[in-house]
Amino acid sequence: MRNVAVLALCAIAAAAAEPATAARKKPAAAPAKQTSPATAPKPADKPKEAPKKRWGKSKEEAPKPWYESIPQWAQVILAVLAAEFLYCSFIGGRSWLPKSKGCHVIITGGSEGLGKALAHKLVARGHFVSLIARTRSKLDAAVLEINEASKTKKCIGVVGDVTSSSSIESALQAAERAQKLPADAVVCNAGSAQPKLFLETEGDTFKRQMDLNYMGVVRTVRAALPGLLERDSGALVLVSSGLALTGYAGYAAYAPTKWAVRGLAEVLRSELAATRVSVHLALPPGMATPGFDKENAEKPRVTRAIEAGEPTHQPESVAAALLSSLQRGHYACACGDFGLGLLVRAGSGLAPRTTFWRDLVLLPFIAIIGAFYRRMWDFTVRRDASREDAVEKEYPVLNEALKSTEATFNDALQAADDTLKRLTSDEAPAPAPGMMERLLGKKEEPPAPGLLDSIMGEAPAPAPAPGLKERVFGAPAPAPAPGLLDSIIGDAAPAPAPAKK
Repeated sequence: MRNVAVLALCAIAAAAAEPATAARKKPAAAPAKQTSPATAPKPADKPKEAPKKRWGKSKEEAPKPWYESIPQWAQVILAVLAAEFLYCSFIGGRSWLPKSKGCHVIITGGSEGLGKALAHKLVARGHFVSLIARTRSKLDAAVLEINEASKTKKCIGVVGDVTSSSSIESALQAAERAQKLPADAVVCNAGSAQPKLFLETEGDTFKRQMDLNYMGVVRTVRAALPGLLERDSGALVLVSSGLALTGYAGYAAYAPTKWAVRGLAEVLRSELAATRVSVHLALPPGMATPGFDKENAEKPRVTRAIEAGEPTHQPESVAAALLSSLQRGHYACACGDFGLGLLVRAGSGLAPRTTFWRDLVLLPFIAIIGAFYRRMWDFTVRRDASREDAVEKEYPVLNEALKSTEATFNDALQAADDTLKRLTSDEAPAPAPGMMERLLGKKEEPPAPGLLDSIMGEAPAPAPAPGLKERVFGAPAPAPAPGLLDSIIGDAAPAPAPAKK
């Protein structure tokens, strides 16, 4: 069906270009009859031509249509590009979801950022969404926000960790049981970035980044793919990054993981070509998310200089563009960024291209733009290095002072951290003796309990102070005789009065 639509559009485009070529063709003049010289008619006198205008066109010349001024080869190219544009914009390939409503989509890393924005859009369109994340508090807040916005309960949250195979498998099964629906699509979105230069990146950072960003996708796909193949339906969306198409200073640990995700997506698409399980690669740009803010705070100076002037997109707009591309069946999704779209066309290699003829026309210009950007990035790196060398050469005293201050500050932080750990551990030292104990050599007596302690039950009530007679005569004062009120209340009964004789 798709090939028939393409052929039909090409036929329409060719028919549209045909009038221009037909208008150019003039009917050939009929051959003149041969006559003898004796009977040959005399040539008629030619009418005098009107003098041509020096400027502008003469009145006898009719204006030509605009398409006749375009060469034939250019008309054919424009017709093919127009047909491809109409096909990609309005027809497209097979959608990533089997139904327009009521599908179950599972999103990893869905408690914030792009994952949460995708959940908002999908629930608003009538789908069921299950979010998987590690932090329960963030997960519950995201689910509550989505359900309140949609006034439904189609979004649920399941705690799971993509760095553990058993955890992600249990989370996927729990999501299907809670929604009472099998997964129609799985979006592998979990990941994070730790931007640092290569020599400044610790060895464990490389392992953690690869374990989360790449192996997390591998574990999620291995847990979800058997069910999708059993039903022979569904989609896998692997979220990579624009850094999977190019790389520059500052992403020594992050960019290789996204290149690996891109390679995995191409391999899976080839392996699943005989099934009805589709594979898509999302390449989102920089977005205003909590993770991106933390990433900006840790970026090296040269990385910030390279990325200066690049737009920061909102997760909602990126999610809308991604869903639009997935709805039309695109394999590589640039998520609405124009520059990233050009980069996808330049760096797709042998991967499926949604706009093949458009790419064929634009590739020479993209190569020129890419060369300009690469030279600009290299110039930024050299300029940053020259500035650092100038500081070390021209201001050696200041440089050494800064280094010593940084070392002293780091030592102070380490000492404070060690002291805190020692005080909070089980082997904390006993408290220091008080002042009286140090001066007199004996322990201080604890203070006497007060009236408040006796009322609250923390200490026995103090004995009452002795009365006046007790202090004078040394004997306890006699208790007062019970009164009438005591007898009424029941504390004591009055003695009977003596009978009159």
